[in-house]
Amino acid sequence: MARESRKRSTGLPRLPKPVETIELDEGNSSRRLWIICGLLALSAALIFYAVSTLLRGESGYSVIEPSCEEPGAGQELTLNYCLGMSGSSPRLESREIALIYSTACDYIYRLLDPSQEYGSVKNLALLNNNPNETVSVDPELYSVLELIEASGTRSVYLSPLLIDYYNLFASSWDYEAMEFDPAFSSSQEGYFSEAASYINSREHIRLELEGEGRVRLLVSEEYLDFAEQNGIDEYIDLYQLKNAFTLDYLAGILRDAGYTYGYITSSEGYIINLDDRSGEPYSISLIDYEEGAIKGAATVSYSSPVCGLYLRSFPSGELDGMRFYEYENGEIRTPYINPATGFCSDEISGIILGSREKSCSELAIAALELLSGGTAGEDAYSGSFSGEDGMIILSGSKIELYGGIFEIGTVTEGYSLEKVK
Repeated sequence: MARESRKRSTGLPRLPKPVETIELDEGNSSRRLWIICGLLALSAALIFYAVSTLLRGESGYSVIEPSCEEPGAGQELTLNYCLGMSGSSPRLESREIALIYSTACDYIYRLLDPSQEYGSVKNLALLNNNPNETVSVDPELYSVLELIEASGTRSVYLSPLLIDYYNLFASSWDYEAMEFDPAFSSSQEGYFSEAASYINSREHIRLELEGEGRVRLLVSEEYLDFAEQNGIDEYIDLYQLKNAFTLDYLAGILRDAGYTYGYITSSEGYIINLDDRSGEPYSISLIDYEEGAIKGAATVSYSSPVCGLYLRSFPSGELDGMRFYEYENGEIRTPYINPATGFCSDEISGIILGSREKSCSELAIAALELLSGGTAGEDAYSGSFSGEDGMIILSGSKIELYGGIFEIGTVTEGYSLEKVK
């Protein structure tokens, strides 16, 4: 208020300041105008580029990370996709694929869960919780069970032994592992032998497919009594086949949605290409394990498209710590369990299977049977091979090549190559 009072106390009107006129050179004025316009245009271009780059993202191969509701869904899988091939914005395309992929990962995870039911998803747990009763399962699971029955594999009935093997693989010390290992523990040997007598017998456990999604898991009274005495509450589990069936389902979902420029892999060694176009040759290193170290045995090449797998009887990756155990003396316990004995096998060091016709699930069943010493894989892969199938087996120092998909390049000294069929 004091400041306003002093201004008013003069009683004199304020006069405007005199205006000073400055003469501008017309040439300089025009030059400045052009500079300003240029700067505005450059700014607009930079803003447009930044916005378009933000919206488009980068083209080329990228790992699509799923955002799943189920904590375990998609953890052992990797989707590599070549963004921008369709002409769409790579960033928007990535988001669309991630949404479809995440939803599919959640669904197939729930469907193949052997222990927990999920309401509207009629899954594998429904069979385990209702032995000898007819239940209706989702069409996708019914198709899985049809393939299992047609193959004759017994590996899906290994549930009574899996907890012990998981504990064995998770052991930190030999004395811990030996407690779960039937090769060292007489009590474990007895339990494994009795469990295998049920696992390997269709009289004690089998599937009965009734059509239209209806199925019964038939379990004998003797097996039910054995299960009750030993705390067994699961009879069927896809185990090592789970990710193979998962890849087949996810690939189908992505193809149906029009996304075909990529491939999906799993941590144990399954791979499925989404497209059917010819591509550049791929190479694989056929490796072996000796005295705790990885070494190369041969180089392998093939051309896409191909659905395939590469499974090994020794640890070679980060996640393999939960699939293998190596004793201090060099003995290795593998996840390839023979249903007839309950013991795991490591006679075959590695197997590569590929096909342009068969599904990843079909290949996995055959490979796991061969690795475990089972017989269900023999009919499919001990006979003739077409140009659309291929197999490589590494056993000891011998490399066997079957079919027409794979080619062997350099063979390391000390290994021999035999082209079988």
